[in-house]
Amino acid sequence: MSKQSIKSNKFESKIACKKCASTLRYIATNRCVSCSDAANARHNAVQYARRRATQSQYYQRYYGSLDRRLTRLATRMLNRIERQPWGNPWDHLGYTADDLKDHLAPMMAANGWTWETWGIEWSVDHIVPVSRFKRAGWRDVTFIHSLENLQALSLADNRRKFTKSMKEWKLDEGNVNFR
Repeated sequence: MSKQSIKSNKFESKIACKKCASTLRYIATNRCVSCSDAANARHNAVQYARRRATQSQYYQRYYGSLDRRLTRLATRMLNRIERQPWGNPWDHLGYTADDLKDHLAPMMAANGWTWETWGIEWSVDHIVPVSRFKRAGWRDVTFIHSLENLQALSLADNRRKFTKSMKEWKLDEGNVNFR
C-alpha cells in the first residue's frame, strides 16, 4: 500500500453506486463519494439560505427600526463613559429619542440629510469630544452627551474633526463660516 492510500479517507469498492455508478466510497460511512458530496452541497445551500433569512430578520428587527438604532447609539454613548448602563439608556441621558430627533432635524434639513442616510452621509457628532471630558475627569453623562453638545455632521467632516472641538476644527480648517 502506498502512503497516499493510507492517509486517504476513501476506498475503491467492488460494488458500484446505484445512483451514479461510482465505485469510490468513504471509509467511515461506506457512502458513495460523489453522491455524498452532492448531498452535502444541497444541505449546505439549504443551511446557508436559512442562515441568511434569519440574519435578514435579525438585521431588520435590530437595525431597521430608527428607534432601535437611536437606542443603540445612546447605549454606545453611555458605554464610552460608564460601564454597562442598566435599564433604558434614555433615562441616563435625560432626554428621549424624540428629543434627539427634534434637535437634529434642523441640521439634517439644512444639509438635505434624512434618517435613511444616517451612517452613510452623516453622523451624530459631539461638538466637544468625549475624550476631552474623560481627560478632564468629567463623568456626568447628562452633561457630556447633552443635546447642546450633539450635532449632525457629514462623515467626512467628522473624520477630519476627530478629537478637536468644533471651534478648534473651524480655525484649523479655515471653516470660520461653517454652520
